[in-house]
Amino acid sequence: MLWQIILGVLLAGFGLAALTLFLTRFLFPLPLDGLYVLSPSAAQVQFLEQQLRGMCWLRQMGLFRGRILVVSDGLTPGQALFLQTLARQNLVDEILPRAQLGEQMNPQEE
Repeated sequence: MLWQIILGVLLAGFGLAALTLFLTRFLFPLPLDGLYVLSPSAAQVQFLEQQLRGMCWLRQMGLFRGRILVVSDGLTPGQALFLQTLARQNLVDEILPRAQLGEQMNPQEE
């Protein structure tokens, strides 16, 4: 009788540990850190707002902690204005030309 109680407690503990592992690793993955760079072509700017709103949603959920950079090369003046509007809505951390992107990807430590 005593061994059944001990076995039941051990199985319950194992089940709780397995459930915790499943929830933390598979349903709620570790938050991503780092840098997320979007480089839209002139034809893909129409989808940029949805991508940025999705990244902001991931930030609000705590699943993404990185910075969002958008490369602004090759855009028409109207598309660049649209990108500036998105930046004013705090959907973008920085808008950079491609030449400055390398500095952001590999910052030199002082």
